[in-house]
This record gives sequence, C-alpha cells and structure tokens, in this order.
Amino acid sequence: MRGRRLLMGLWRSFLIAYLTNLIPFKRQPIWALNYLITPFTIIFFAYVYVGSIIMPYALIGGLISITVASTIVVETDIAHMRVLLRLQDVFVASPSGPLPYYFGIALGNLIITVPALVMILFLISQVVPVTVFNLLVIGGCVILLWITISVWGFIIGSRAKELKDLWTYSPMITALLTVLPPVFYPHELLPPQIAQLAFLTPTYVCARIIQMSFSLSEIGEVELLYIIAGLLGFVVVEGLLARRYVKWEDL
Repeated sequence: MRGRRLLMGLWRSFLIAYLTNLIPFKRQPIWALNYLITPFTIIFFAYVYVGSIIMPYALIGGLISITVASTIVVETDIAHMRVLLRLQDVFVASPSGPLPYYFGIALGNLIITVPALVMILFLISQVVPVTVFNLLVIGGCVILLWITISVWGFIIGSRAKELKDLWTYSPMITALLTVLPPVFYPHELLPPQIAQLAFLTPTYVCARIIQMSFSLSEIGEVELLYIIAGLLGFVVVEGLLARRYVKWEDL
C-alpha cells in the first residue's frame, strides 16, 4: 500500500513538473539557457582579468550559480499557479496533498536546468580531469542546493500577494549566495574571519566540497567539521522552515 502511494505521488509530481515547466521548455528550449548568462559573464571577466588559473574555480562557481538561479524561480511558479491561475486551489481540494505538488514544481525546474549543467560540466572537463567521483560529488551538491533553495522558494512563493513582488527576489538571492561568498574564486582571497562567515551559506559549502574533490584546495580537520556541521544544520533548518512557513491553503 505504501509503495503504491509513493508511486502515485511520484506520478502526480511528474505531471505537475510537465505542466509547469516541461511544456514551456518544449515550446522555447532556449529558455533554459537563460541561466547561463550571468555566470558566463562572471567567468569571462574572471578569465580576462585573472587568467586561466582562476578558471576551475570560476566554472565551479558557474555551476553553483546556475543551480541557485534555476531553483529559486520556483517562487514565481508557485505564485503564478496560486495567485494568477488559481490552480493551487484545485490541488488543495484534491487528495494528493502539498508534497507531490511542491516536489513536482521543483522537479520541473531541475529538469530544464540539465542542458545548462551539462554545458558547464563540459567546460569544466576541458580545464581539469573529471572522474566518476567528481560527478558524484557534483551531483550530491546540486541536489543539496536544489532542496535548500527550493524551500526558500516555497516559502516566498506561497506567501506572495503580487507577482511583481517576486521580480527582485530571484536575482537578489542569486547574487547574495553566489557572488558575495567565495564561490567563483578561492576562499584564500578573503580574510580568515570573513571566510569563516561564508560557512553560513550553502553555496560556499558546496563549492568547497566540489573544489576539494578536484584537489583544488585542501581542507583541514577544523574546516571539515565546519562543513559537516553546516550540512547538518542546513537540513535541520530547512525542515523547520518548511514545516513552519510554507503556506498550503489560502485562508
């Protein structure tokens, strides 16, 4: 019985992903490449002003930036379905529940991001050797960021009153999480005190893990403890935030 419910929930999630993201992607495939514009601009200027030595860090930062930018837009999808189309009311009245609904919207955004992620992975492979271990680490970090940023999008989108209110959130959150922390560049360029504050952001933690998998930087025991504590903290905090602030019914 539980297995059947799980399969039905996954099927509903896929249908929602198809409705909200895959159909628009089929009509305009170039839409997904929009997420490449900002990271490629940063990568270009990093190469021009610093040189090829910065490229592995910049490309990893580009991968992180694409993941964040393509995930945070779930806020717009949720608000569009809830405020403008009023389709969320249909799902609220159905027996499916909020989990397949939110998971489906987030899944759709992740699927249409695959072309951009594949392109950036290809560029990374031209700069440094990519092994199966690297791919597993990258995949794990992408999933972690996808879950983390999706929860933020759920909270913002489920409580938005107007669609215009969301236009500034996506670029602002993406910039705060990917440009200010040492994601596109080595953390050694920052003072140690400021670099430690970067552990409060999931993007920096994931960037450090990916850099470590490519042997671009060494991680000491203390920093490893920070990373483990950060990952566990993100999971706990995200669960509490989702349970407390994600709004399902418009009362």
